Amino acid sequence: LRLGEAAFKKAQSAFAHRAYSDAIQNATKAISYGYEVSRSEKIKNDSVKRVAFAKHPPKPARPIVASTRPAVQVSSPAATTAVETSAPQGPRNPEEAMMHYRKGLAAIRTKDYCLALQELENANQMDPSNDRVYIARERARQECTATSSPAGAKEQ
Repeated sequence: LRLGEAAFKKAQSAFAHRAYSDAIQNATKAISYGYEVSRSEKIKNDSVKRVAFAKHPPKPARPIVASTRPAVQVSSPAATTAVETSAPQGPRNPEEAMMHYRKGLAAIRTKDYCLALQELENANQMDPSNDRVYIARERARQECTATSSPAGAKEQ
């Protein structure tokens, strides 16, 4: 049990430090010892994906044409900067999609649903298979339309 725990902790540490080959080896050891099997498999699978991604980096992003970006209503100067820098970069980029997902969740927490919708739309364009992005985007869309329409005032 201690050997499995030690291997699992080494795998976590290696993954955090982006030493994916070490993470794969240590996660495999932890799995063989039966320690935190599902979490060890996740570390191993994520490490394998990252190694494969490093071997085959994505193609350079195409320049974004201004007419392809959807129009967004922005209420503050700080939000303008965030929207301008968060333009979609292309299909299937899960790591950048998660960055936009986290920005979208932060905007939801601050009740800036329209900014959240824009960030989550960007995340969905980069990783359309992510269910968490889809759910958060739908919530932000509902809240944005409810707060932006005159009849959308909520009664408490």
